[in-house]
Amino acid sequence: MNRPSRVTGTAVVAQSGGRSDVDIQVMTARLPENRRDPDEATQFAIENATSDEGTAQACAYSLPKKDKDGNPIAITGPSVRLAEIMAMCWSNLRIAPEEEWVEQSQRDRAWYACARVAVWDLENNTAMKMSSKRRIYGSGQDAEAMASQNAVAVAFRNAVFKVIPKIYVDRVYAAAMNKATAGGKGHKGVQARLHDAIQELAKKGIVLERVLWLFRAESVEDLGPTELETLFGIWQAHNNGESLESFFPTEKPVAEDEVAEEGELAPTEVKAEPESKAEPDPKAEAVAETEQPDLGLDNPPEKKSAKKRGRK
Repeated sequence: MNRPSRVTGTAVVAQSGGRSDVDIQVMTARLPENRRDPDEATQFAIENATSDEGTAQACAYSLPKKDKDGNPIAITGPSVRLAEIMAMCWSNLRIAPEEEWVEQSQRDRAWYACARVAVWDLENNTAMKMSSKRRIYGSGQDAEAMASQNAVAVAFRNAVFKVIPKIYVDRVYAAAMNKATAGGKGHKGVQARLHDAIQELAKKGIVLERVLWLFRAESVEDLGPTELETLFGIWQAHNNGESLESFFPTEKPVAEDEVAEEGELAPTEVKAEPESKAEPDPKAEAVAETEQPDLGLDNPPEKKSAKKRGRK
């Protein structure tokens, strides 16, 4: 893509109003009738997040990472959809995407769309600005616009979750995941949803073995609600432009205790070599006798000293 090698394309998406406008918003938010009740706001968010199964599933988001051995893993947490719900229900928030720009990484020479979003709690006078960047795949304005939208969404989510206390976000997220993974009584409902999720992945070319490798499992029966939550997060990430291939291993991960050098024996297989029986050596027996501890019962002291002088 033909882009300059420096930060460019800076554009103000939303500008804050004048001082009088901000003061009016702060005073309005702090009126007694407009103040929020955190518990009521949280309950309102739970009702919205669990309104249907699709909305509850969209509240999870996964990021592809690698463990210390280089094997793919998925980190799952609250999504942009949940941030939108929390921002609406929390109220008295001023949210403004401030800047969007494009820059080239000096490490991999790839182009990234960047964005900065500010969130201000007018009632508590708490503000946070967060930046994010997403790699631009392909060329053309469409690819750049999609990466820019993703960057704005991630920055918005991070800023909202910095302003709203985590204890309230966790309550809503837990309720949403309970709704998303509960599709019946007991474990049977979870298993049915797992099979559905695995079938959808198979349509995208992700075979069952790769799903099991991600969770270090031997069969689908070993998976549960936590793994189902991760699959929902992976699917949400895929809808936002992440590649499914980045989440699932291409070969079975090997644990460290299973790695052994070629030809190395297990500890239980190591056998001691039989000791060879050597013929007795008269000289060695004589020396051994002189090295026996003398308790002074059979030999007098002078005789013992004579033996020692004889050895020298």
